[in-house]
Order: sequence, then C-alpha cells, then structure tokens
Amino acid sequence: MTVKTLVHPTTGQTFRLGRKLAPARPRRLARFARFSSAASPIPASTGYTAYPAGSSGDAWFKNVLGNDKLGDCTCAGALHVAGAWFANVGEDVPFNPDDAIALYERACGYNPADPSTDQGGNEQDVLTAIQMYGLEPDGSHKIAGFCAVDGSNLDEVHRAIYELENVYFGLALPDAWINPFPAGDGATWDVAGDPDPSNGHCVVGLDYRADGAVLINTWGLRVWLTPAAIAKYAVPAAQGEVYALWSEDALSRATAKSAGGFDAAGLKAAFAALQGAA
Repeated sequence: MTVKTLVHPTTGQTFRLGRKLAPARPRRLARFARFSSAASPIPASTGYTAYPAGSSGDAWFKNVLGNDKLGDCTCAGALHVAGAWFANVGEDVPFNPDDAIALYERACGYNPADPSTDQGGNEQDVLTAIQMYGLEPDGSHKIAGFCAVDGSNLDEVHRAIYELENVYFGLALPDAWINPFPAGDGATWDVAGDPDPSNGHCVVGLDYRADGAVLINTWGLRVWLTPAAIAKYAVPAAQGEVYALWSEDALSRATAKSAGGFDAAGLKAAFAALQGAA
C-alpha cells in the first residue's frame, strides 16, 4: 500500500492518509448496542470540545501527531480520543506527538529507519494493541475495551459520543472532501459521491449538535460530518467502520466520574459482559 499525501492549497502543509481496511477474517466484536440502554434519554447535543483557547485540550486537537509526515492516522486518532478524556475532566493531556509515532511502530510495524514500512494501519489491530499493551511504550494507559458502533444508526453514534466521549471512524473518503482540502475549522463534509478506497482515513467524533451532525477531529481541524454522510460512508458497504473506546482515563481523579457522569463500576461491568459478545 502506498500512503497518499495531501497538500493544503493555501499553506502548502502536507498531510497523510493511512487507514487500511481490516482483513476479511472472522472476528467477534462487542457491539455498542449491547452496552448502551436505548431507553435512557440523551441530550440533543454535547459540548465536550468547548476547550478554552490555549488549554491543553485546545492545543492537543490542533496537533496532527505525526500525520503530516506519516500514515499514522489510526494511532493519532486513538491518542486524540485519549487526550479528550483528560481534557473533558479539566486535566492536562499527558501525551505528546512522539507517543503517536511510538504506537505506530508497535501496532503497525513502522520502522523509522525504513521508510518503506510507513504503510498505515488497520483500526482493529491498533485498538487491540492498545488494549493489550497500552498507549505508552511503558504499557500505561491501556483501554479497557472497544466495541463496534452501527454507523447506519445515528442515535447509536450519538449515544456512544455522549456516554463514552468518542467514536472512532474508519472511512474511505470521497475525493471531494479532500480535493480541495478543507481550508480550516468549521468545514462540513456531506454526501459527495462514491467512497474512494485509496482515501482510507481515521477520524474521531467528539461532539454532536442538534441537527445530528458530528464534530470530528482530523489533521488538526474540526470538521462537521452530516447525518447523511455518516449513513453513507460509515458503513461496511462503503468500506466504513465505527468503534467506541473506553478507559478509566476518562474518569476525573476528583469525582471518579467521566464528563458524561458515568462511574467506573458500571462501565467496567458493562464491558466485562461484552467481552466475546457478538
């Protein structure tokens, strides 16, 4: 696989793609629908990413984490999720860009001494590696688990964002989304033709608004994905996939609850019951 390079038309900055489709192999994945109670109400919108300018959360989401030079979007995305958990409870983000590159080495086989190993990665392998070995080289910051989210069910996508503060998208971007490249924050990605398998990319959803659009972080930008775009591109028929991650890192050290008000005991029990469920 050749990782595609994109160039911002105004600044000239480069960005990389790099999400590979998971190999077609039998795999039993926990489903978010089994974790979440559809009977419980959720708010019409969330506000997790309203970080003050200059805060660690604001700075973290402007950092591309190596994805300007490497096809490490799957690793950068996972670290952006993890950083959001800390920022959402008012704590400093404890990671840095080198962590994304080190994770790319461990989870995707990248070797800095051999540029030909910059081949991207598939999301299931990256998340499994984080669950087993952690986000840091010392084994710290493991996720407790991850589950599949139904991209054709907008309510389920919203619930995952509200309850777990993230969705982790794997998409084959239509070419119109990146040609031309988004000029800055606030762009909208709507239905724009067929998905392009050569435009494999990982983006993370961190908020949603009342019209259903999901705010994603990608290449240091905040972009809105419309409900129609999610329904078209975040589904297997379009080579799309969606997951949600959970970790005790989402808990405030002061309140022992996440930004969404959930405690560790209930979420740990739910994920324990999910392990091996299909």
